[in-house]
Amino acid sequence: MADRETIHTEIAKIKQLRDTYDRLASSPNLPETIEAYHKWHEESCVVFSHYFDDNCKEYDNFSSVNNDANGYGLKANYQKIRKDFCVLVDKLERGDLGLNTQTIIAPAQQLMSSSKKRIFISHASKDNELIGKFVDSIFLLGMGIDSEIIAYTSREDTGVPAGESIPQFIQDNIACADIVLLMISDNYKDSEV
Repeated sequence: MADRETIHTEIAKIKQLRDTYDRLASSPNLPETIEAYHKWHEESCVVFSHYFDDNCKEYDNFSSVNNDANGYGLKANYQKIRKDFCVLVDKLERGDLGLNTQTIIAPAQQLMSSSKKRIFISHASKDNELIGKFVDSIFLLGMGIDSEIIAYTSREDTGVPAGESIPQFIQDNIACADIVLLMISDNYKDSEV
């Protein structure tokens, strides 16, 4: 049995392990990089096994990857299962747990969080004022959508958490989003990212 706080703690731990591997991955064959990968994958498998089973496609993909490889093989595995990791973490954060779990989350909270769609908005940082007005007018006021399910980089409350890299934030949010909006403008086309 786990509560929301336990799940949050477990998520923070495996995200930290992922971040450690990310920092070392530019030198994939170093012993500490290989160790960081194995620690991240093993701990993540343990956490996910508490809430999902083989009927969950992402859990099956994540847990069944063959890690008998050198650092370059492990880096390829990481790229292959990274989306599965993000989706599983997202499911845990929403309370969208496997059917066979004995975990109890306050029913109203679980229903509320699992029914929400996550939205990611890709845009040029030079368009931040326009995007802010769009989100405020259309999503928040017009549609009554909670800001907590909207992610975009230009605003503090919906953007990149302190200490997280922008490319990592974008990749994770695209992988876990139900809806991705591309706000294409001349600034967007000229943007390096």
